[in-house]
Amino acid sequence: MRPGVFPLLVALLAPAVTCAAPMTSSSPACADCPAVWLDEPRFDSIGDSVSIPEGVVSSLAEDQQGFLWIGTAGGLVRYDGHRFRLHGSRRGDPNSLSAGFIRALLVARDGRLWVGTESDGLAVYDPSLDRFEVFRSESDVEQAAGNRLSAGSVRALAETADGHIWVGIIGGGLDELDPRSGEIRHHRPGAPGGLNDDRVQSLLVDRDQTLWVGTWDGLRRRRAGSDRFEPVVVGTDVATSLGGEIINQLFQAADGQIWVGTQAGDLLRIDPASGVGHAVARADSETGARRSSVYALTQPNASQLWVGRASGIEVRDAGDGRLLRALRHDPARPNGLAGNEVRALLRDRAGLIWAGGY
Repeated sequence: MRPGVFPLLVALLAPAVTCAAPMTSSSPACADCPAVWLDEPRFDSIGDSVSIPEGVVSSLAEDQQGFLWIGTAGGLVRYDGHRFRLHGSRRGDPNSLSAGFIRALLVARDGRLWVGTESDGLAVYDPSLDRFEVFRSESDVEQAAGNRLSAGSVRALAETADGHIWVGIIGGGLDELDPRSGEIRHHRPGAPGGLNDDRVQSLLVDRDQTLWVGTWDGLRRRRAGSDRFEPVVVGTDVATSLGGEIINQLFQAADGQIWVGTQAGDLLRIDPASGVGHAVARADSETGARRSSVYALTQPNASQLWVGRASGIEVRDAGDGRLLRALRHDPARPNGLAGNEVRALLRDRAGLIWAGGY
């Protein structure tokens, strides 16, 4: 990335990208936490509704060359620190990427970029060849039977140590793709030890190669070497369980803990070793009002966790989850957050924070 660029954020109200300087300890924190002192981060805007189609950013990824890839409502965009390049469809090329809604991005170990779309299946981009290969859904009769992706919107992507790509699909369950052979294995509800819901919203492979699967009906995990998807239960009563929850986000912090964000606005932390978890912030626990949905999670440093919501960014203590500061759009602050609906957060290799929104 460009030298000297602060952590970046793509705002919803102004279709642009903004950057923020890291926080230190010299100014008052939010009113909820008077004992904590933090600097307000600085944000700078980059891009517009031409360079970022529709002014919508749904996903972010950094490749091995340091390029930023941006999933938008109108296709896939690459940012090299100076220019935006839209990777759209090419006439007569069946393997070109459509200009539709990009829902998920994943940079694999081999350097290729996997792209999940709303309605055009899954694609993989090889930077050495500057070309895409497309895996279309079962509804596409021209695709070879063993290579057909389950039909539905691709919302999540993850990679295990064996190089297999896991694809979370709304309405299609979970697909496991072997990039070497192109074969796709379908994991759907109904089988003993299988998933309980075919609407897969989020995925995470942790350091122990456990696959965590967030659905529209709670959370499951598949330990390395096992074929069983076991339910993950947080708490013992209805008020703290995950049953019926839409799991929007999964993130493993530097200390190994698994953070879970839900559509209802809950934020939870789970110890992967014991499977024991607890609620850090329930939908109405801290303010008395219903919280907005959790859409993104990242960790700028060992002591902080950033939570992207439909109402801005929460800066929390990475150890106990305490709310340190709430970042909101303020028209009076030209270097503040450019919009409140934060849908994607990414910490790049230089330590910069990029975020995207509607």
